[in-house]
Amino acid sequence: HRWSRTEQTSFDSGSLIIMHTSLQLALSCTQRLDYQALLLILLWTVDVVEVVSSQSFGVEVFPNFLIVSNPREQIRFQCYYKGQPSTLTKTYWTHNGVVIPCNETERIFGCSDTLVLSHFQFNDSGRYSCHVTDIGNTSVGWGEICVPTLLDESVVGTVYVSMNGNANATVTLRCPVLNGSYPKPQVVWRRGGDILSTEESITVRLVNKSQLGHIDCIAYNGYGGAKVKRFNLTDEKYRSSATTASKVAHIETSNTYRIVSTPATDTSDAKFTSHSCVAVVIFLTYYVIRFVT
Repeated sequence: HRWSRTEQTSFDSGSLIIMHTSLQLALSCTQRLDYQALLLILLWTVDVVEVVSSQSFGVEVFPNFLIVSNPREQIRFQCYYKGQPSTLTKTYWTHNGVVIPCNETERIFGCSDTLVLSHFQFNDSGRYSCHVTDIGNTSVGWGEICVPTLLDESVVGTVYVSMNGNANATVTLRCPVLNGSYPKPQVVWRRGGDILSTEESITVRLVNKSQLGHIDCIAYNGYGGAKVKRFNLTDEKYRSSATTASKVAHIETSNTYRIVSTPATDTSDAKFTSHSCVAVVIFLTYYVIRFVT
């Protein structure tokens, strides 16, 4: 626990030799019930190991913890050494265990003690580790970018189920958690007050129509608030056609749809026009006959 949030992958040989020798002396003192000598050996061991360890080094990453709810232009990590590394140190970075290339043309690159993330996206969340090797010893420091639970809002919540009479039906639902959520959210499926499952996907068997209704997927990873996606299981017979003969869908600039009713053809004006023509013809015919006679 010498350095917070630092992983030491190996011990130097000097510390191991000192601790082994001290353990032998401590066992000897315990057998002779010489507790005063035992205490002195323990204190001496702590002091010597402290001196030997100070010749090695450790690694810390700053910042070591971030919570990001919105995309950012840039995020930068810095790797700091603790102790006295030699001039032969080698440094590289990993993201969730995958080595990051030292190439400034990449959107994410890690060179020497600096890591740069340009145009941060939610999929960039996770653990970034700085690995420093110095004469056979390797130290690792890490920082994390946590993203609150994200759900795919484009997933349609209404699920139509074909049930002929009271025949059985099976429906498989998946909680639409996006990969950018870090750490991975815990998922709970609920129907009313009952917990159905804690898996990402659930298969529901419907014995009769009384089991139709809503099922909630609740996802939470410890940051932000819990997200809920409601699925409504609906009988297939209630599915309505998107368009009818008397309705036309028009695409607007907002990429939404507006249903515009097409008015029925009004023939009253046509009827009025035809009746007027008949009256005029009769009137003119009457005056022509009268003029001729």
